[in-house]
Amino acid sequence: MIEELHVGIWGKTSVGKTSCAHQFFYYTLAPQYEDALRRSIIVDQVLCVVTALDIDEPGEYIAMTHQALRSAQCFLLLYSITDRDSFEEIDRLWEEILRVRDVDDDGQVSVLLVGNKLDLNSERVISTQEGKEYAKERKMGFMECSALTTENIDQVFFELVRRYRTKNTQAHSIKSDKCTFM
Repeated sequence: MIEELHVGIWGKTSVGKTSCAHQFFYYTLAPQYEDALRRSIIVDQVLCVVTALDIDEPGEYIAMTHQALRSAQCFLLLYSITDRDSFEEIDRLWEEILRVRDVDDDGQVSVLLVGNKLDLNSERVISTQEGKEYAKERKMGFMECSALTTENIDQVFFELVRRYRTKNTQAHSIKSDKCTFM
């Protein structure tokens, strides 16, 4: 069985969304000009084809942003550990995901909150604990990484696949629990 997963990557400009994606998909920070970011990986002995949607700020292309939010099956919400504004922006992005997807904040959407730029730990303004607490309150996963050094880059994507599978399995078991047989 081959699993396909569409991942939305979203965060404030300059937090390293594209750099994280390029490190995972191409093993480089240099931009690659291809139609889609796709990579086949094996997570817990199951082949998964991951496609990334690098989501830009809505601006004048709000319809395209909303389409990306609807078509993504799960999300990486990125902030820079050196930028308080990027962390505070996560609230707005999370609310927009919930609004566009028309879901409540009850863990229905698989999300991994990611603090990027671990290589700049000496300039950190968002503590690991603060990120963990924020994610826990919103039923998100949490990790930190560095696109520059590639620390935890693969693990971020693998963890998101696992979170998606867990939520998807729970959703199917809940639906089957509600079935009645005659």
